[in-house]
Amino acid sequence: MLSVERYEQLEEIAPSWCPAWPVEWQRCFHQQWMCEHILGIQPAAEEEEPRPRFRLGAGISDQRSRAATLTPERIQQLSDIGTRWT
Repeated sequence: MLSVERYEQLEEIAPSWCPAWPVEWQRCFHQQWMCEHILGIQPAAEEEEPRPRFRLGAGISDQRSRAATLTPERIQQLSDIGTRWT
């Protein structure tokens, strides 16, 4: 168990070191962030019908297969999250 002092030190460095949110919520958040910021997919508006669930692996695979047509910025974004190109 961490001391209060150690906990506060870690919170100062990086508040997300031990988030209070459930792991499933964190996964969904990161998937949504990647869809928006890496793949350029905007979330549906509240009044829109729900879209089919996005398959992140298929989306990354699609980006990888189109590497020759992607901008250098998009390639860098995908590389920064660990996309392997070969």
